[in-house]
Amino acid sequence: MVWTSLGKILVFILALACGWLLRTRQARKLTLRELSRFVSQSPDPSCALRDDGTLLACSAAFRRLCGEGARRIADLPFPADVLENLMLPHGAMSQSRTMDITDPQGDHHIIRLSLYCPVAPANRGWRVLLVQDLTEQERLHHENLRWNTALNGSRIGLYYFDLSTRRVTTTRQCLQAMLGLDDDWLDVDFERWLSLIHPDERSKLERLLNHPDPLTAGAASMEYRMRHKEGHWEWIEQRTQLINRDRNHREIVALCHVITPRKLAEQEIRRREQEFRMLVENSADIISRYDLELRCQYINRSVTRYAPLNRDDHIGRRIDEKGWPDDAAQKVIEACRQVIREREHRTIEIEIALNDHVYVFESRIFPEFDGHGQLASLLCIDREITEARMANRLLSDENAIMEMIADNRPIKETLEQICRLIETQLNQSMCSIMMIDESGSSLSVMAGPSLPEAYTARLINIPIAPETGSCGTAAFWKRTVVVSDIATSPLWANYTALVESFDLRSCWSTPILAADRTLLGTFAVYFREARNPAADELRLIYRTSHITAIALQRNLHESQLYQMATRDGMTGLLNRRHFVELADRELKQTSRDNRTAAVLMMDLDRFKSINDTYGHAAGDLVINHFSQLCRAILRSTDFIGRMGGEEFCALLPGSDLQEALQIAERIRRTTESDSVLTQEGTQIRYQVSIGVAVTEPAELMDSLLRRADRHLYAAKETGRNRVCSEDAAPALENR
Repeated sequence: MVWTSLGKILVFILALACGWLLRTRQARKLTLRELSRFVSQSPDPSCALRDDGTLLACSAAFRRLCGEGARRIADLPFPADVLENLMLPHGAMSQSRTMDITDPQGDHHIIRLSLYCPVAPANRGWRVLLVQDLTEQERLHHENLRWNTALNGSRIGLYYFDLSTRRVTTTRQCLQAMLGLDDDWLDVDFERWLSLIHPDERSKLERLLNHPDPLTAGAASMEYRMRHKEGHWEWIEQRTQLINRDRNHREIVALCHVITPRKLAEQEIRRREQEFRMLVENSADIISRYDLELRCQYINRSVTRYAPLNRDDHIGRRIDEKGWPDDAAQKVIEACRQVIREREHRTIEIEIALNDHVYVFESRIFPEFDGHGQLASLLCIDREITEARMANRLLSDENAIMEMIADNRPIKETLEQICRLIETQLNQSMCSIMMIDESGSSLSVMAGPSLPEAYTARLINIPIAPETGSCGTAAFWKRTVVVSDIATSPLWANYTALVESFDLRSCWSTPILAADRTLLGTFAVYFREARNPAADELRLIYRTSHITAIALQRNLHESQLYQMATRDGMTGLLNRRHFVELADRELKQTSRDNRTAAVLMMDLDRFKSINDTYGHAAGDLVINHFSQLCRAILRSTDFIGRMGGEEFCALLPGSDLQEALQIAERIRRTTESDSVLTQEGTQIRYQVSIGVAVTEPAELMDSLLRRADRHLYAAKETGRNRVCSEDAAPALENR
């Protein structure tokens, strides 16, 4: 009986031992299967080793580095002492070593080996070998110390999260390399471990530890921050795998490495992208992107300053669907198609008329390629260059005007060109230039090519006075006068009806002044709408008024030179040379027309005695008085000149002898009856003798003058103060 009972006990104990052994073996197989799957899916070079030296599982990166045919430790391309060391049994420790190897392709590598063993005795029998390829790090180390420092920061470690005991275990090397922590952190509970996690990511780790079931589908990755011993935060990338030891014992194995340099680089990239986006969004240029069908994919907000569409309405539209003028849109489309064909950027200029304004753009179109070198899109940068182009055009027009001035082109033609210059620069403007008359009291229009002809025809002898429109007032005060609304301006009260019929609403007038501020005229700009000038518009008008002043002064100087060359300086009558030229030309014309002409040769009697008695100043008064008297009596078609001293000559085209004698007698009588009052109050009376000659067929001017002079001599010889001609000497008695 005793032996029977003892046998049953032994059988029971043996059954228990077998059951425990089976469960242990099953748990071990499960652990090894999960470990194999974890290592196989790892992106880093790693492998799981059995204690007997066989390779349990290898990652793809490990096989590329060590060879596809490796089945045991002895097959690995490591030095012999390293292979021997890997075969030795290890406890809960890790070791690292750096070495040189050559991969199956013959490439040289510098690697670091790290061997990790399970901490729990029940889990022993396998190890994890991690390989870190340092080849690139070493190369960069010799090239640049900064890059070497960054590569040394690529730190890797394994963490074990025991879900049953809720504790975290790791290795000393891992703690030191990643976080600089001491041995107190080798085995800690979850709460203490979570205290190292950044508050913003702590809940993410807590959910993983409390609800690890999603990990059964495979490894998962996450990123979070942990506090370094020195107080700063390190970014950690963690690849996590759930391992079920048995139904009641599960753990999470996490392969972690520090990615702080990468995260800082990503933050810097995001910052620069944000800065770039801000620059693009706030750029004064229109920046847009189009696909290869020329549909808008992006456009910045600068387009709202020019385009009729809202910014969002541009997206998806083709270039010719944006409301641009057809010619401008077709020019851009053709340039885009050329960029697509040639794969090279293009630069074009386009003019777009929008909102009653003409804009000039410089459009630069660039091809954009994807990562495979294929053309993906077009980048278009449109820069408004209206002011630059208008400035170039203004400079060109100004040079053309200065050339006209230098070439002595007619003043009216030059002034009209100046008006067109302003009308080109100021959209929908109409310009006029008025000149001051000889009296200096009124203005008359000289140029106004775009103003209605019926309006410019009335701009004659406009008084220079206050409240006489913009031009008269500007000339009076010698300053710019801006009338933004003619209908309500008191300056235009007397001219409202005139401008209303021509639909003129505003007028800005600037006086044209010489260098010594002598008034030369006015420059006016009209619009058919009420408006005030902008600062740049006023600067343009002032600039143009200076050019106009140069043109008018040049014309004035030319007129003065002409006056000096053709007129008598004292009386303003024609001088002898110019009188003979004009008279000879007129005489030829009358001969062709079969008409006659008469010459009056006139000389003041006893003029020397006037100079001797009253002085030469009084003599000059007498000469001027006689010249004005002749102007008043002679017709507008007649010519009169001062031949020298007190001698004068007049040509009467179309007059016969009888008519010439009547005119000569009227001059003689008026002279005899009138007198000259000197500054001292003395009255001077004087007389004139006149010789009259009428043209004969084919007679030249010299012959006609000689005959008239001969009759004048006869008048002097027969008593003076009389008129003599061919018929009689004297022809009419002085009574």
